[in-house]
Amino acid sequence: MQETLDRATEHLAQMTLSQRVAILLGVTLVAGSLAWMVQWAAAPEYVPLLPQALSSEEITQITTALDLQNQTHKSDGTQVYVPASADKARILALLQQSGKMPEDTSISFRKLIEQANPWLPQAENTRRWTLALQTQLSEVLRGFSGVEQASVFLNLNAAPRGFSRNQPTRTASVNLRMVGGAAVPRALAINAAKLVSGAVSGLTMANVKVTNGSGDTVVHWSDDDAGDMSDLARQQRLAEKEVTRKILGQLDYIPDVKVSVQVVLDRTARSTNSADVAEGAKTSERSYEEESNQSRPSGQPGVQPNAGVAVGQGSTRSDQASRIETSKTYAPSVAKTSQSTPAGGVTQVHAAISISHEFLVDIHRRTNPDATEPPSEAELERIFERQELRISAQVAKLVYPPNTDQIALAWHYSKLPPETATASAVDTSMDLATRFAPAGALGMLAMLSLFFMMRMAKASGNTAEAFGMEIGLPAEAIEAARNAEKDLSEAERPSPDAVGPEGVHLTAIPYGNPADDLLEAQEITDELAQVSRMLKQVSDRVEDDEEIIAALLEKWINN
Repeated sequence: MQETLDRATEHLAQMTLSQRVAILLGVTLVAGSLAWMVQWAAAPEYVPLLPQALSSEEITQITTALDLQNQTHKSDGTQVYVPASADKARILALLQQSGKMPEDTSISFRKLIEQANPWLPQAENTRRWTLALQTQLSEVLRGFSGVEQASVFLNLNAAPRGFSRNQPTRTASVNLRMVGGAAVPRALAINAAKLVSGAVSGLTMANVKVTNGSGDTVVHWSDDDAGDMSDLARQQRLAEKEVTRKILGQLDYIPDVKVSVQVVLDRTARSTNSADVAEGAKTSERSYEEESNQSRPSGQPGVQPNAGVAVGQGSTRSDQASRIETSKTYAPSVAKTSQSTPAGGVTQVHAAISISHEFLVDIHRRTNPDATEPPSEAELERIFERQELRISAQVAKLVYPPNTDQIALAWHYSKLPPETATASAVDTSMDLATRFAPAGALGMLAMLSLFFMMRMAKASGNTAEAFGMEIGLPAEAIEAARNAEKDLSEAERPSPDAVGPEGVHLTAIPYGNPADDLLEAQEITDELAQVSRMLKQVSDRVEDDEEIIAALLEKWINN
């Protein structure tokens, strides 16, 4: 290659300037074409719409929505692909608004913006990842219909609390500004919250705050205004709470009363059109009048003379008639009536009411002031039947249709009867005994084993005897040490002021008097005990093999 380069350099040196420029331009053209071809070959024709595994149901609903948008796409059973030149942010916004997006898209958004630098600190990488995710979500929200500006703020960088189970709560804020300053529709705000919560792992819709251009909260995530519910479900809940409040107001004299209301709504919207044909305004009117006059001879009827003038002809008689006709034209008129009934009308209202046992007992006590025994079951049933008729008639006007068939009434114990409570306690005890019997037996066995082991350790003697046996002392030496310890414990201790021979205080002597035949104990270390055992073993081997012991001693001396 070096030889080729040298020849090319020598050949270029012999060329003119114009030839060199022409060759340079040709090389530049070839290099640019090659770079463009490589880039074109590397760019795919189709890219995944959501870089995550999709189920068959999700693929079906996404492809259906894309067909309605006339968006070119294809799928392979696990993924949906769109052209590389397509506006993915707009497509994702349309899918979210139509409710065709998967519930959890955190994996897709993480892959879309996952470009971390390994040389940066983890906190900096997390901050950059959060900013990139905010930008991506804002771009998708701006693709929503009617949204002019969208901003997303994520609070995901709170430091973890070590090994605590309660990690910092993730929150988010979404600000939407509509075209022309219009109000943010509730459905659009809910879809925006769903998009953000689905794109961030561990973020719930209740922790996503959606505000409008003025900073006012659009959706309040409370029980009365649950944002993830449909309008009909929210309307049903509010109607049930209202009816329940009214019934409780009517029955507030009953202690511990329980009320449950079920409202059935008509979920079908209806529209009716009718047309009636009626006589309209008069457009034209015509009147026709006709009058006729006819004369004839007044003589006898018969043959008329054919002469010009008949002889003896008398006077003539004339007949007159008139007719008037009138015609009028009216334009037809059609009266059209259109009536629309939206969904959400109340079709039925059911109520389930349960009164307390104490209420029935109190009624029995009031009606029977001289009674000393509690009411029986039969008496309670009779009292309940009378109260059922009265309460049902009282509440019937609050249900729909307003009749007692929509009301179910029962009674309950506020506290369990004594016999029931005793039976429940026994059942609970038996259940606990059954569940924890194996573990209790195992614990008892462990305690017994520990107790017997302590008894055996106490009966095995003191540690001094065990240590003497460990270092190889004979039984006579151990017995002598035990007797010496007994004599020492029984010996009388001198008084603190006692003085012995040569003015020595007797309390300074550790054990007994100098005249005693007791030896002063010395501390024996582990090394000394080991040496003692080695000396005993050497003394035992001397009788067997003197040469080995001599060699061993010589080795010790040399070392």
